[in-house]
Amino acid sequence: MLYDYEFLKEGQIFPPKSEVARLDAYRVNGLLLDDEPWTALPEYKRRVCWLLANFALESESLYLYDANYFSDLVEKIKELVYGDPPSITVAGETPSALLESSDLIEKAKEGCADFIALGDWVTKLVEREGKTTFINVDPSTWFPIVSREDVKDVRAHVLAWMVKTARDTFELHVQIHERGKYTNRAFAIRRFDGEAVYTVENTGQRIVRASYELGKELKRADNGFALGEFFTGLNGFAVIHSANNPATRRVCGTSDFDKITAAVMEYNVRMTLKNVVLDKHAAPKMYGPPFDGEDGTAIGNYLEVPPGEAPPGYLTWDAAMQAVFSTVDGLKNDVADLSGMGALLSHKTFGESQGYDALMIKLAPALMRTAGKRVTLEKHLKRLISALSDSYGNAVEEGEITVLWKDGIPATESVRADVAKKHLDTGWSIFDVLTKDYGWSQETAEEALERRRAESPALPSFGLEE
Repeated sequence: MLYDYEFLKEGQIFPPKSEVARLDAYRVNGLLLDDEPWTALPEYKRRVCWLLANFALESESLYLYDANYFSDLVEKIKELVYGDPPSITVAGETPSALLESSDLIEKAKEGCADFIALGDWVTKLVEREGKTTFINVDPSTWFPIVSREDVKDVRAHVLAWMVKTARDTFELHVQIHERGKYTNRAFAIRRFDGEAVYTVENTGQRIVRASYELGKELKRADNGFALGEFFTGLNGFAVIHSANNPATRRVCGTSDFDKITAAVMEYNVRMTLKNVVLDKHAAPKMYGPPFDGEDGTAIGNYLEVPPGEAPPGYLTWDAAMQAVFSTVDGLKNDVADLSGMGALLSHKTFGESQGYDALMIKLAPALMRTAGKRVTLEKHLKRLISALSDSYGNAVEEGEITVLWKDGIPATESVRADVAKKHLDTGWSIFDVLTKDYGWSQETAEEALERRRAESPALPSFGLEE
């Protein structure tokens, strides 16, 4: 954790030692999101190669099985959160201009991937063509300054990134965000070490990462980076951060990949061994003395055994082999259970479900887990909309903003009607059904109810007078 700006001084090493483990976790989980598990976790590849050495296989030609559970998990959660875009209203009206101009929903979907895979979603408000919008920031450039008494209390957000200049040197560009303002600074790089080894104090983990020794602070930066102090006109920070599954006494979040990584990689290891070993060595071949065809080429599925040598043995299907397949199935179930997305990662669930209610029961764990994430994501969206609204001529408070979420699960018209009928039977008004079950805006729902009242025939008076 960082409690002050001491790491931004001449002679200090960047990145700070306390942040190296977090940054390395971003690197590993980013590779997992990009379907590069064997690159992110090379120790598993070394294990596979060591085991296959018993079969005299060339590791360079090895096909590594890659179960795509990591990116699939992110896509499933995004589908539940943003599959059907949430209905956003401010004081009962939809801020269409703000939503369209800032591209809020699409950027929020992208930020959801960072939130799930990396554990942190960081956004920054920026000025574009006279309007305030926002961008998603790479969390590996984000260094929060927190209070020693309460680490959840962020005093400042520091964004820092390395830049290679036209002179083939490096500069560290720094942007310090405080409430209502930010300050741009830049430092020369005195020394660069591309193979620095860090040892994490509490775990003993050894991390190899490039490090930089800061030189003097610059009075002028390269690449058009303007130095100085700038005021944003905001009451709060121009940087907004949300943490996924925040750890105790930590301001940063944790990745949803952490729980399933070991099970997924064990599954990949065993599937690789199964594919390579069984496919290559389990099928019997004819064998005999060396023999060449008339054209000088060896006969097809034939194993040559020179005189005096014994033929190699073959793998046979036994209890050990069956145990391997049972373990593979168990690992698949472990991934589904640990991720909390079992029903969604197991595609056969939908085929087995008999009716809407049965399907919703199977999806209950995934829906409950997603609902918890929506609470955090909703706060982030409200803070963004409140900060952006002033640029569109009508500043609003977060309390005036309503976000109506939808579960993203496809539903036929008959299912929607059935759900709506159940809500009406339990006391919901028609207005609530139209706005919450069907996602209509308040204006559209009121217009529809008004048309219905106008089209309904007048009740007979039965001769009664006023």
